[in-house]
Formats: sequence, structure tokens, C-alpha cells
Amino acid sequence: MCYFSDEEKRKNCRGIFRFEDIERIAKALFERELKLQIGCGAEPTLYKDLIKIIALDKQYKISYISLTTNGNLLTKELISDATEAGLNEITLSTHGMTKKAYEHLMTNGRFDLFRQTLQYIKEVKTIYPKFKLLSITR
Repeated sequence: MCYFSDEEKRKNCRGIFRFEDIERIAKALFERELKLQIGCGAEPTLYKDLIKIIALDKQYKISYISLTTNGNLLTKELISDATEAGLNEITLSTHGMTKKAYEHLMTNGRFDLFRQTLQYIKEVKTIYPKFKLLSITR
């Protein structure tokens, strides 16, 4: 599971990139990139400038942008804004397909919220049919 679910691990995690730092990284590296994976190791939807990062990536003409998330903080507006900014896919951690399994494996997760997130993605896909949903079973 996500190591941020471990209370002891979270105590040792410090710091956050400022958007200006990300802009410097983009300037140095993004012209060479084909795909950008946002997430995997931390929850990217906690970052207040997530949409700005996606838009920045498109400025550098990165052809494919993917976001990996547990989906707990996704709203229809966030999914729509991210897709409009250039997000190509969301990889959603699927901790279980029943309420009991999901909530047992997903620290502080709510199965009804997970199902609502899937509905939001379905609705956004009607506007952006090329937008993809992938699933990681944990």
C-alpha cells in the first residue's frame, strides 16, 4: 500500500516543492520528455498548484501526462480542470471492489467516495472522450 498510510513514515516526510522549483525543473528537463507521470510516492491532489503543473507540462509540449492518485480528493471540477489543462489519463488506486475490502485496505478511505469519483470520471469522459482511466489494484 501507499507508504504514506504508515503514520511513522509520514513523520519523516518533510518539505514540498514550490511551483518556482518545478518551473526550473521543467526548463532544465521537460524539452527531453515524452511522458510525465505525476504522483507515485505521494498524493499529487494535495498539491495546490496541480493544475498549473499540468498546464506547464503542455507548454513544454509533453505529449502524454498521467496522474496517479488514490482519488480521495478528486472532484468533478478538479478532474475537468486537469483534463482541460492537458491531463491525458488518471491511474486510480483500486484498493478493493467491495466496501469492506476497500475500506479495510484504504486508510481513511470511503468506498462511496471512490464510486462517486468513478462517476465524475465517466462524466468528464463524455466531454473528453480520449481521456483515459487506468486502475492499479493494490
